[in-house]
Amino acid sequence: MKAAVYQGKQRFQVKDLPDPKPGPGQVQIDIKYSAVCGTDVHGFMYDKVPPGSVIGHEFSGVVAQVGKGVTRWKAGDRVVGYGGTPPPGKGPFWSSDPRYDFSATGFARGRTGAYAGKMVMEEWEPTPIPKNVPDLAAALCEPTAVGVHAVASPSCAWATPSPSSAQALSGSCACRLPGSPAPERSSSPSRRRPARRLPPPSAPTWSSTHSGKMPSGAW
Repeated sequence: MKAAVYQGKQRFQVKDLPDPKPGPGQVQIDIKYSAVCGTDVHGFMYDKVPPGSVIGHEFSGVVAQVGKGVTRWKAGDRVVGYGGTPPPGKGPFWSSDPRYDFSATGFARGRTGAYAGKMVMEEWEPTPIPKNVPDLAAALCEPTAVGVHAVASPSCAWATPSPSSAQALSGSCACRLPGSPAPERSSSPSRRRPARRLPPPSAPTWSSTHSGKMPSGAW
């Protein structure tokens, strides 16, 4: 399979790697679309990704093979990466720290991520894609979920979970809840302008704000 392998010093190289094989309790997934997470961007910018790594965790794909003992999935099932409920005593290494910081702790090693043709996951890790959601949109599941969680979370410093202020921008989608005003939570004018153009809806709506070009000062 083809994979984008990080070489260090802000450089990827596309290489041919062996297809990863699912072991007991695992599934092999054919990657359809892989998004670029902000963590990936920062790991690249600051050279925090270990050389030789294949990163990527925001993706959609199709189950290609299942390992021994797998009962939840079958070949052909459409899934997004992660989101599953871990069994007791298991889970991703970052879940043990509510303030996990990859720049201090580092990236997971020894696992092929979604910047490749295939990857292997534990049976409990993927989440099924609804029939009415296309693969490309499904790849944005995680950043969209992060935005919705931030809006709804009472512990979030910049968002109050009320109709007058519940609002978020996430990746290429903007979500406004009923009665939400133009945003004033961000200090960045380039972040405020797209959301201000969204009219207050009578029900939750999703609108594309991606123009294909990152506005100056957006990050």
